[in-house]
Amino acid sequence: MTMADALVTARAAMVGRLLEQTLVVRDIDETRSYLSRDFVLHIPLFPVLPKGPWAWTMAMKFFLGGLSGVRVELGDSFGDGELLALHFVVEGTHTGPFGTIAPTGKTMLVSALSLWRFHGTCIGEAAIALGLWDALVRLDAVRLQDSVPMLVLGSAIEDESGDAVTDPRQQ
Repeated sequence: MTMADALVTARAAMVGRLLEQTLVVRDIDETRSYLSRDFVLHIPLFPVLPKGPWAWTMAMKFFLGGLSGVRVELGDSFGDGELLALHFVVEGTHTGPFGTIAPTGKTMLVSALSLWRFHGTCIGEAAIALGLWDALVRLDAVRLQDSVPMLVLGSAIEDESGDAVTDPRQQ
């Protein structure tokens, strides 16, 4: 194994620990140690997120509120220098509200493609594209003739003080 391969493997393992600690163990506060103070998170579902580890907390609380018995499976990864690309799958039972979708008790499976930028030993930036369409169809939250699945989710997320954060483009 080359040094570059070893670095990719170590970084994929670090992201795997971050996802496991967040989604399975549910110790979101502990995960902040993985993230740089100026961490930036890009998830199309959440167009307005603050800079810093709190962005991770906000986004993950949205998902954790609706899922139990979560399992994370890491897929293929590759990287170069400070970048890591990683495919992962999150599976859980839909036992709580997911946006405006009431609990269904069904299995929810979300596939994600992600790109992680490292700043030294911390994660400085992450872009995560979630495959929500299939998950929403499984939950009977959308029908195949419906158009944009993000509209079904429609609920605001909360900032650190508990106030709703909405997309300013919709105001």
